[in-house]
Amino acid sequence: MGVKTKKTFERERLYAQLKTLLREGRKAGTAKREEAKSIFDQGRRLAVDAGLSDEAKVFAASSLLLDDDFHAAISLLLPVVERQPPIVLIGQAWDRLGLAYTVKDDYEKAIECFLKALNSPGYDTPGKALKNIGLAYCRKKDYEKAIEYYQEALNSPDYDMPGRLWYGLGNVYSEKKDYDKAIECFRKALDSPGYDTPGYAWNNMGIAYSEKQAYDKAIECYQKALGSPGYDTPGYAWHNMGNAFSRLGDIDRAIDAMQKAVAFYEGEKNAANAREAADTLEFLKKKARADRKGLSQLAQEYDDVVQALSSKPKLAGEETSPFLRRLIRRAAVQTTAFAEYARQTSSTLNDALIVLKGWSSAMPIIASVDSEIVGGRACRGGGYFVKAANHGIIIDPGYDYLRNYKSVGLHIKEANTVIVTHNHPDHQDDLTRIADLDCEYRKNIKDAPDRSRIHYYLDPDTNRAFAKNLEALNANQKLITQVDTTIPSIPIRDGFSFTPFETVHGDGVVVTRPFGLMLSVKLGDGSVLRIGYTSDTKYTADVAKALENCDILICHFSSARSEEYRDFSKLHEYHLGFNGLRMLMENTQARLYIVSEFWGGVGDQRYDLVEYLKTTLAEKGKKDFKALAGDIGLAIDLKTLGVFCQGCKRPIPYENIRTVEPSNPFDTLRYYCADCPIGMPKSS
Repeated sequence: MGVKTKKTFERERLYAQLKTLLREGRKAGTAKREEAKSIFDQGRRLAVDAGLSDEAKVFAASSLLLDDDFHAAISLLLPVVERQPPIVLIGQAWDRLGLAYTVKDDYEKAIECFLKALNSPGYDTPGKALKNIGLAYCRKKDYEKAIEYYQEALNSPDYDMPGRLWYGLGNVYSEKKDYDKAIECFRKALDSPGYDTPGYAWNNMGIAYSEKQAYDKAIECYQKALGSPGYDTPGYAWHNMGNAFSRLGDIDRAIDAMQKAVAFYEGEKNAANAREAADTLEFLKKKARADRKGLSQLAQEYDDVVQALSSKPKLAGEETSPFLRRLIRRAAVQTTAFAEYARQTSSTLNDALIVLKGWSSAMPIIASVDSEIVGGRACRGGGYFVKAANHGIIIDPGYDYLRNYKSVGLHIKEANTVIVTHNHPDHQDDLTRIADLDCEYRKNIKDAPDRSRIHYYLDPDTNRAFAKNLEALNANQKLITQVDTTIPSIPIRDGFSFTPFETVHGDGVVVTRPFGLMLSVKLGDGSVLRIGYTSDTKYTADVAKALENCDILICHFSSARSEEYRDFSKLHEYHLGFNGLRMLMENTQARLYIVSEFWGGVGDQRYDLVEYLKTTLAEKGKKDFKALAGDIGLAIDLKTLGVFCQGCKRPIPYENIRTVEPSNPFDTLRYYCADCPIGMPKSS
């Protein structure tokens, strides 16, 4: 027997060292990615220094596979395994190539490579190759073959990490839906000496218990996963725990867990899983909201969506395609978003007038384009809503009307009538949206709606512009009436009617036959109340005469030039302005005046204007004069003409209500009684 030369001995020692580094790097694996990369880099540099370029490529490919860069790994390894004569680390090269094909999901080629590794001389980790063949068969859904190779790997004396094998075998049994066997394997993994990823086993054991509908035990497992040292994917455990809590009906804890899952995925920049968890979280919140509102059928629909989204639990280390779940979510949104709105309850409001108008003309547009012009405030437009004897009347739904409508708790099912006085967008911008919302409401409430369809009363211009769209959405031409100001009284329903009158909206404004109105409504107690509405008009004696006998008068101010305040004979040519407003109040006898539609182009004049009007009219001898600056949310009790306090929500006599000026111009005016302290600097 020949004596080994020093050179041969050193070469054998080098190869042994390289094999050791490959084993140690593989043992560290993805669980200790940086450590594994450092080991593989050490092996690569050692091979390069020894002039072993092919062996160096095996280490380089091993490092690439830690980042799932299988394309680059395959490109490096294919020339290496084809080299003749074969390199000393040929078995390890085939093994690495098999792993690259596994990552690529080409399991046939992966199995072929691992088998070649097993047949290679000097290959020292057959247990790992057998385990990887089992994994490939599992991915091919050939579970019996997978179990056979895992069992053979367990019997391999070289495999020094049996815990990982039991963990892999548990995953095979889970895929096979043999959850009792899976739980048994996961427990053996946890009991194995040196098992270094217990968090993964606890998480996947929890999944097995979830599949057995043992959700309490599943939650215990997820909690143990989260408490395991070194567990690096807590988002999966939180995600699965959220699903388990939702199955138990504990929605608050499900939401909390799912929020933590989303935070983890976003921190890891795992967009697919973050989106998936966020989708489930969205519907958990919708279910909770539906439960709070007593919408049991809708809550069940949302719960069905949650269960569909959570039907495949998250395995430790598993990346799933988001496409199916996103499609499920989108399909669910199409059928449930309107359903949730449609099934919400109506407000308890009745026999009340609500101002839903903030600012007029283009102010809402300017504020949305450049809010800095108005101090960063959102200047909303809107209109008005009257509800008497449970019949709801929308008046001039301009910009932001529906947003304001919803903000005070109103629902489309409360609207029966819409009146539009002229074809300007700040009076009709939400008209089609109202019809569309009503149409969608009816689609989602197929069992006999609780009211008749909305009837529209439109000025001639608006009728020409919108009639076809409204007919399409209402499918009934009879529900649209063009208002004729020559008709003295237009009936709405029993006890409800309005008298339109011509207004003059300025010579320079292109609008045909605009009108104001006197609305007569029958309250729940049988009494009749008259609400006057100027709409947009300059002052004329005819306008004052048409409104002389109303109980409440809504007056559109718009703006005033400086000379109007100095000279009472100066009238605005397009709107009431200050003097037109003053003269209208002098020549009518309303019990309550609401001044609304402020232009705002020269600043916030609302509070000061109404206070000055009170002073001016008192000086002219108009006693017992009551006026309020109107803003979104001002609500009047039609039976008493009291003002609803926005603190205690009670109707308060006019004398005991305070209009609270906002700290910042263009913010919303507020209305409070003396019992609700506000702490604002100016009030009346």
